[in-house]
Amino acid sequence: MKLNQPEFLINGYRRIAFGEIESTNLIAMEHARKSDSGKLWITATRQLRGKGSRGRSWVSEPGNLYASLLIKTDTPPEKLANLTFVASLAAYESLARTIPKNQLALKWPNDLLLDQAKVSGILLESHIGQNQNSAVIIGFGVNCRSNPDHTSFPSTNMLKAGFLSEPETVFQHLVVEMDQWLEVWDNGANFSTIRSQWLDRAVGIGDEILVKSPHFEMHGIFAELDRNGSLILITPDNCRHTISAADIFLAKPNNKVH
Repeated sequence: MKLNQPEFLINGYRRIAFGEIESTNLIAMEHARKSDSGKLWITATRQLRGKGSRGRSWVSEPGNLYASLLIKTDTPPEKLANLTFVASLAAYESLARTIPKNQLALKWPNDLLLDQAKVSGILLESHIGQNQNSAVIIGFGVNCRSNPDHTSFPSTNMLKAGFLSEPETVFQHLVVEMDQWLEVWDNGANFSTIRSQWLDRAVGIGDEILVKSPHFEMHGIFAELDRNGSLILITPDNCRHTISAADIFLAKPNNKVH
């Protein structure tokens, strides 16, 4: 396809592909502010201002997948964070078409691990428009051929792990998987199923973890996810903490396989 020309995908989804741009999330947000109808994918071969969670930069060299999906939903704003888990499942299953599932695991809240190192991350952003209709941008970064060095949590890429998959191939799988998992989610009405499926593929449940955020640091047992997707941490003093946003570090990685 020609760059910057809309391409029509399955089930009413569209895609606009770019070469080098600032950020796929930024372009998707521009379309949201111009009242785009949604179901729009933005992809790029390279990002100059890629973003990770909590404002971190995302190294965005050619050879990896950089994609953002814009959707419109009237789901209550407090349920929109559920989409992180929907997207994580879609990313997991997309890579599982190439990689054995016993080498993959989901790490709370938005990372996909390959051989216990980060291979993919997700960034969720939202824009509340007129009539409380939300535009949600779900950004995906998948390390197909390269990965950043000197990160706080180990990172890897598919090629390094012995799996050759082009960004376009991963993207085509992601389009299908995202469509299917959004159907399961059903605008937030069926998060219990999403939560259960995510837990089946997660690492660290029942294990000791370190939780870090700009405001606190604590360690304890990753007990479960609550019904909203928050992490429940049991600290050594037997206190129960509900954590909605932070980074976690695994003391004893133990992948669970779906």
